[in-house]
Amino acid sequence: MTPNLENASERESLRGRCYATNGRDVWKAPSGFAAGTRALLRSATISLSSFVPRQVESRAVRCIYLHTVMEDERRGFEHLVKLIGSQGDVIGTREIIDIISGRVPLDGRYFHISFDDGFAGVVRNAVPILIDHRMTATIFVTTAFVDADFDDVAAYCTRTMDYAAPIEVAGWEELRRAHAAAFEIGSHTHHHARLSTVSRDANRMMVELESSKSLIEQKLGAPCISIAWPYGTDANIDETALAAIRRAGYEACFSGVRGRVIPGTTSPLRIPRHQVEAGWPYAHKRAWIAGLGERTTR
Repeated sequence: MTPNLENASERESLRGRCYATNGRDVWKAPSGFAAGTRALLRSATISLSSFVPRQVESRAVRCIYLHTVMEDERRGFEHLVKLIGSQGDVIGTREIIDIISGRVPLDGRYFHISFDDGFAGVVRNAVPILIDHRMTATIFVTTAFVDADFDDVAAYCTRTMDYAAPIEVAGWEELRRAHAAAFEIGSHTHHHARLSTVSRDANRMMVELESSKSLIEQKLGAPCISIAWPYGTDANIDETALAAIRRAGYEACFSGVRGRVIPGTTSPLRIPRHQVEAGWPYAHKRAWIAGLGERTTR
């Protein structure tokens, strides 16, 4: 039989044009001597920390963030959720703001959960688990890639974010359903911009901050009060960008710098967060939840 060349050509053009569904296809192993050494030292530090007695805190606030929860990471994410639930209560961004300002006293152990980038796996895999455990979270969305075509999302994931494979971004309809279920939708800028590099370009800054905020509010019919700056470190933000974030109307800005929230000391524009991914070993999750390596001065 003569092969159907048209269908064969179509299949070839679609080869590799699909989104990853499993974490093992997305996360890159550390490459290079320096990265490998850092990973080994981090694992060793975490292992040693499990043998060091820690004082049980009666009052604390920590913010935990992930990027996505793939299909093969659901079980690992539920372990994380149960661990958080065993250590304290989950609160939202408004409560974080009130604790920082002193309007609400810090009278217990609390966690804030968030996700960066707005990937579909968060809505499809993480949100149902959080609902089952009566928890909420904030989903920080890079708005330019919501309902974007495959090529744009693939470039975003593999070039900008350096993932091993493209990851599907949640659509506006999925985000509306999550918002209706009491999940906050925040901004992660419009194009996942490194704000420290665009802070001198007022027009670009407006697109990244104001356009993203207004688009979320237009699509969801609700205020967008929070943002998480891309790449998360102090080197990727500056005072010009923070001032623009304030002018744009955001009430809270989250970093990727490890630390706890300290009432009267933490800036609402530099809220620290601990990164904890669903597929990480349980000992690593437990260590970061307990505050390993965190700053306490901001």
